[in-house]
Amino acid sequence: MNGLIPSITKNISTAASAAKNGADSILNPGAGIINNSGQISQNPQAFGFAFEHLQAIGFNIKAGLKNSDIRAYQIPTDGNRFGADIKVVDSVGRVIAEIQAKAGQSEYVQDQVNSGHYQGDILTNIENNNLSGTTAYIEVEGIKSFSVNKDFAKWVAENPYMAADLIYAAATRGEVGGAGIHGAAMNSTINILLQTIKIVGSYCRGEDELTRTELDHFLSVAIEGVKQVFIRGAAIK
Repeated sequence: MNGLIPSITKNISTAASAAKNGADSILNPGAGIINNSGQISQNPQAFGFAFEHLQAIGFNIKAGLKNSDIRAYQIPTDGNRFGADIKVVDSVGRVIAEIQAKAGQSEYVQDQVNSGHYQGDILTNIENNNLSGTTAYIEVEGIKSFSVNKDFAKWVAENPYMAADLIYAAATRGEVGGAGIHGAAMNSTINILLQTIKIVGSYCRGEDELTRTELDHFLSVAIEGVKQVFIRGAAIK
């Protein structure tokens, strides 16, 4: 047990770093959500890029918790219409998996599956989970990402700075809070974030951006939620 505690604490720190890196990736100019001039993209399909980022973040959190060195990365658009959207690399940077992602309405996703342009299952939002030829998760070497719904991806695309703030704050608090745990760790930081961001999204969709005081309140909810996950000592799965 004494050897297990430092190991789990290290894993939590690694997972927190993965979440922070993911928050940074959301704001990278040219990565689909923020354009090269630093403005939020007005592309109505930007939620698809947000979906890719969120899947990669969830996968990397899981990898960190399981002490795995593999990582997923969203691939910025390079002009290749049928190219991969997400890559998974090992510790030396070797690509071990390439994933095609299509988020949206079931009819659109099914058309993409039937097009014959893609190999393997297409990664899609959880609403399309029952479509043949699709999957709602990245799964490589026993690491499995979290499912993402379309509304969540749309909200992140519309509010990337707020979403990045939430992810970064929750990850930072989770990393600190994990130092004193005994024999267990959080089950899923991202689930806390999903719930909190959903609340924020439903509040501000179609309205002016939240005030600083209101944002601080929601950040505190996210942080407290992550803290409680550590306190409960949910087993890593």
